[in-house]
Amino acid sequence: LCTAFEEMRQALYDNNRQLWNMIEQRRVLQASMAHDLRNPIAIVAGYVEYMQQGLASGSLSEEELQDALSNLGITAKRLEHYTDSIRDLNAIEETETEYSVVQLPDFLRRATESLSFLAQQHSLEIECDSNVSECQVRLDEQIFYRIVENIFSNAVRYARSNVRFRYSLTDDVLMIIISDDGKGFSKAMLRKKNNFFYSEDKTGKHIGLGLAISRILSQKHGGSLELSNIASGGACVTVKLAVHKTGS
Repeated sequence: LCTAFEEMRQALYDNNRQLWNMIEQRRVLQASMAHDLRNPIAIVAGYVEYMQQGLASGSLSEEELQDALSNLGITAKRLEHYTDSIRDLNAIEETETEYSVVQLPDFLRRATESLSFLAQQHSLEIECDSNVSECQVRLDEQIFYRIVENIFSNAVRYARSNVRFRYSLTDDVLMIIISDDGKGFSKAMLRKKNNFFYSEDKTGKHIGLGLAISRILSQKHGGSLELSNIASGGACVTVKLAVHKTGS
């Protein structure tokens, strides 16, 4: 009876912890979205005030009006992009993990090789280091591929000549380290540990959705995602996924 009560207590504790983590993720996500939406909203408000004052004083030329309207249109597109991104993130949050048994390190080798074509298109080389021994583990293949592909697609935008993959498995935690030889993350990016949107693109075309999705999926897989820079200055993304070894 005591054993049964202990199992019930542990199950209740785990459920409450998962619920708390979901609530905290939602809070951070809402704060991050509110922060990132501020800039385009401020731009729209600024242009509206500028046109109102110019029209009232009669000092706004036709060319200036056209420029203002053009910039408003661009900003509206950015807002639309943000809205679509928020919808996609909400869909990702509802994704359920579906585990299957895979053979390591063969699975990791094939996953890395599948990215070689994209690397060739950007004239980049892929390096792969793995110290994972032969074993079988349970993981969600789709989540794994989405995380790796999102991080890799971000890396190829900044890498100069190569992207490096490193894999290790310790105590049922699969660690994936993807680094490049680019300029690395800025100090501002590295400070955004609690933000869901990671981006250094000032044009508004890339708001860091790939890394945001990868972070959420990593957490769904019982893991985490961390940003850093390697000693030589390139960007580095470390992903940890909880996996479970099975019989051979």
